[in-house]
Amino acid sequence: MERKYRLYAITAVSLLAASAFLWWPRSSGDEVSRLTHVPAIAKNKIKTVESQPSAVVASTSEIEPAAVADKGFSGLFFGDIMIDRHVATRIKNDDIASLMGGLSGESGKFFKDYDLVSANLEGAVTDKGAHYALQLTNDFAFKPATVASFKQYGFNFFNLANNHLTDQGQKGVTETRTNLSALGFGYSGCADRQIGDCSGAVKELNGTKIALLGFSMVYGDLDSAAAKLKVAEAKKQNDFVLVNVHWGTEYTHQFSKKQQALGHALVDAGADAVIGHHPHVTQGIERYKGKPIFYSLGNFIFDQYFSRDTQESLAIGLFMEPGTTTVRIFPLKQKRSVPELMNGKEKDAFLLKVSDWSTSEQEFKEVIKSGIFTLNE
Repeated sequence: MERKYRLYAITAVSLLAASAFLWWPRSSGDEVSRLTHVPAIAKNKIKTVESQPSAVVASTSEIEPAAVADKGFSGLFFGDIMIDRHVATRIKNDDIASLMGGLSGESGKFFKDYDLVSANLEGAVTDKGAHYALQLTNDFAFKPATVASFKQYGFNFFNLANNHLTDQGQKGVTETRTNLSALGFGYSGCADRQIGDCSGAVKELNGTKIALLGFSMVYGDLDSAAAKLKVAEAKKQNDFVLVNVHWGTEYTHQFSKKQQALGHALVDAGADAVIGHHPHVTQGIERYKGKPIFYSLGNFIFDQYFSRDTQESLAIGLFMEPGTTTVRIFPLKQKRSVPELMNGKEKDAFLLKVSDWSTSEQEFKEVIKSGIFTLNE
C-alpha cells in the first residue's frame, strides 16, 4: 500500500511541475497555481490522488488563500468567541492584539487575503460593554471598541444565533445589531430557536452573492421546516449558502443524530456548507451530498481553562467554486485564551481524533487526517 501511494505521489508531483510550467498565471503579487483537480488552492503539492469523484486528498503544507474562479470565494471560519469575564482581563486598551499574537505574529499572515473571516460571537455587544438585567447565569457583554479590534485581522462577519445573544435582554440585542452595523461588520442570527428576517444576511464578494444564515437550538428543538424554507429561499437568490448552527451537547465530541438529521436537511434544502458550534469542544466532520458539515469547531477564544478539550479547536478554510469546495483544516490550541496553531505530531494527533469523531466512512476518515480535501457535487 505504501509503495502504491509513493507511486501516486511521484506521478502527482510530476503532473504538478508540468502544470505549473504550462499554466502558471502572470499577475502582480503572489502568483497562484490553478490545479484543475484541486481548485482554489495555492502553492500546494499533491500527496495522494484517489480516483473518486467526491474527495481529493492533498498535503498539509502551508497554503495561502488563492484566487478563485468567477462566482467563487474564500473564507476562514472559527468557533466561539467570548471576550468578557476572565478573557477581558487579558485584553489591554480594548485591543485583542494580546490574544492574537500566537496566530498572527508580526505580519498577520494567517488571516490575510480571505474574502470572508467569520466566527460565532458568544454574547451581546452593548454600549460601552454595559451589563443590563441578568438573563442567564453566564452573563456576557462585550465593548464595541474591543469587537472593532477584530477588523485588523480581517474579521468581517459574525454569527449571532446562539444562547448568549439575549444575555442583556432585548436592549442588548438591539444594541448588538446597532453597534456591529456601525463598526462595519456583517452579521446574522436571531435568538435561540427563533427564525425570522434576522436569521440571514447577504454579502457580495468579488461579484459573488453569499447568503449567511444562523440558527440556534440550545434550549429546545428548532423548527426544521422553517429553517429549510429559509435556506431554500436563500439558495434561489444567491450563489452560495453558508449556515451556522449553534447546537449539540456541551463537552461531547460525538455529534448527535438530531444534529445529523438537521445538518442533512439543511444541505438537502440548498446549504453549501454547515458550520456548527456550542459544545465548547471539537466534534466531527461529515460530507453529505458533496457538502461539508462541521458539527462543532470548538472554542476559538474563551476562558474555559479547566480542560484540554475546551482549549482545542478548529479553524476551517473554505475555497468555494460552483460544484466544488476545498477544505483546509487548521487545528488550534489555546493557552489561557491565546490561540495558536498546532504543528507537527501534535497537529497529526489532533486530526486523528477529529477523524475518529467523524463520519463512519473509512475513506473519508483518511481524508480528514490529511488536513485538506476537495469535495465535488
